[in-house]
Amino acid sequence: MATTPLRRAAAPAAQYVPFLRLTDYSAGGIIPDGVYLIPDFSVVMFQPVKKDGVIAGPMRLSVRVTFDPPNGATSQEERREQHYSMGTKAHLSFQPDPASGKRLLPVENATGGQLYELSNWHMFISSLYQAGMPENYAVDDLSALDGIVVHIKGVPEPESRKDLQTQNTGEVAPAERKPQKIPVVIEVLAAPWLVPAAVTNGIPLAARPVAPAPVAPPAPLGRPALPVRAAAPVQATLPLAPVAAGPPAPPVAAAPAATPVDNEEAVAGAILNVIAQNPNGLNKLTLQTSVFRLRASNTNRQTIMTVYFSDDANLGGLLNQMGYQLTATKDILAL
Repeated sequence: MATTPLRRAAAPAAQYVPFLRLTDYSAGGIIPDGVYLIPDFSVVMFQPVKKDGVIAGPMRLSVRVTFDPPNGATSQEERREQHYSMGTKAHLSFQPDPASGKRLLPVENATGGQLYELSNWHMFISSLYQAGMPENYAVDDLSALDGIVVHIKGVPEPESRKDLQTQNTGEVAPAERKPQKIPVVIEVLAAPWLVPAAVTNGIPLAARPVAPAPVAPPAPLGRPALPVRAAAPVQATLPLAPVAAGPPAPPVAAAPAATPVDNEEAVAGAILNVIAQNPNGLNKLTLQTSVFRLRASNTNRQTIMTVYFSDDANLGGLLNQMGYQLTATKDILAL
């Protein structure tokens, strides 16, 4: 008698874990103080390693936060990273979303509960709420936080955490453990949730100038793009056989990844979009953050940000062509 073949049930849709609200938590590298642009938040598995290659602690589920100077990094040396642990046992219950690196997924058949509220990451996200981030602004996707500009300050770890036991974790014994400081947010200077009028601090905006006649855009100052994480090198290929002698072919110039005009058009379009949503003027850092987010899919985004937001002359020249200007304080965009 023939038997009916068993059919495997369809895989359920991914259920992302909410982890960006304080209600998502339950009890249980140092960045110098200063102002930073944070271009990227990512969920990763991280294991600290000393400069000599010695492992300094256990593998932990963490949020990697990238810290750049306020106007963007112009070199890899200007960029810093801090890994905020989500707890010593968080990886037993949760894992990074491999598709985006921005979200958290539950571990199959895990028996754990909520994330630990005394973790370094909980301290960081708590500081964002204390600095004014609206409740439930971000729920399960770190992309909502990319591009914010914040004032960071190192604060002592909670007293209740100093007596935690560290057996079987690979860390130093409690007697050897030194007091730690955790870099957290004490002020948000630019973010999508900020009201533009509030960040102008009551400074009157200059009258809008008359738009000049269209002119050819000047080429912006060239600066190198920020180095990215190492990729596999491109292998050069050799011809299979010599080519017969003949008249030399005219050289063909390789097409650049993006010309200065391409970059200028990209940033100008984003600026117009932001200005249309802020008719009463806006803070330069808010403009920078908004342009950064609008150009998320542009492969030359870092070059654009470096050229136009690290040099007021470049930004001011572009704004003047569009009928706008920066005030003398260089902080308020005058419409």
